[in-house]
Amino acid sequence: MSKTEQVSNSFALYVVLTVAGGFLDAYSYVVRGGVFANTQTGNVVQCGMALMNGDLFSCFRYLFSILTFTLGIFLVVYVRDIRHIQGLHWRQETVLIEAAILLIVAFLPEAHNTIANTLIAFACGIQLQTFRKVGEYTFTTTMATGNLRSFAYALVYSLNTGEEYYAKRATLVGSLLLVFMLGAGLGGIFSRMMGVQAVMIPCALLVISIVAMR
Repeated sequence: MSKTEQVSNSFALYVVLTVAGGFLDAYSYVVRGGVFANTQTGNVVQCGMALMNGDLFSCFRYLFSILTFTLGIFLVVYVRDIRHIQGLHWRQETVLIEAAILLIVAFLPEAHNTIANTLIAFACGIQLQTFRKVGEYTFTTTMATGNLRSFAYALVYSLNTGEEYYAKRATLVGSLLLVFMLGAGLGGIFSRMMGVQAVMIPCALLVISIVAMR
């Protein structure tokens, strides 16, 4: 296994990325119109309700965010399996693209929140697909629901069987859930202080992660 592969699955790197993920969720909620752009469940629900109400404009607006999130996943698969820049690990390349997207978001005024949230969804699709496993355990750095399920599952088995594997899994996933919460807290504070440009902080964290993977 290469050094980049090892680092990209390390706990330290996932701490950085999870802080960025929590930060982005709070940022989109506080600054970009009270939405959670990291995950698409809300957009799917809103799209369905808008469709049933005959509000095609809103339906397409939510659908566009869903599609760009999916496009982020497609991009990662393309870079990983088909084409990537020589001399860069594919994960470095996808995170570089994500950081560039967030840099654009930093300069979009609140009047363009729909575009900003769409770009954040695209960036989070990239991050979700790029980083899916810390060590030997699955974990997502941009949302909490699946991680909560994984934590509860591991905790129950740890208490029931006493097996070290489940105890370690519960500890690691539980720790990163707290890190996500910390990132969201920081996101809320800095978003109120800095406004739209607060997204520069998770952008900087992504740059740090690129350097760490060299």
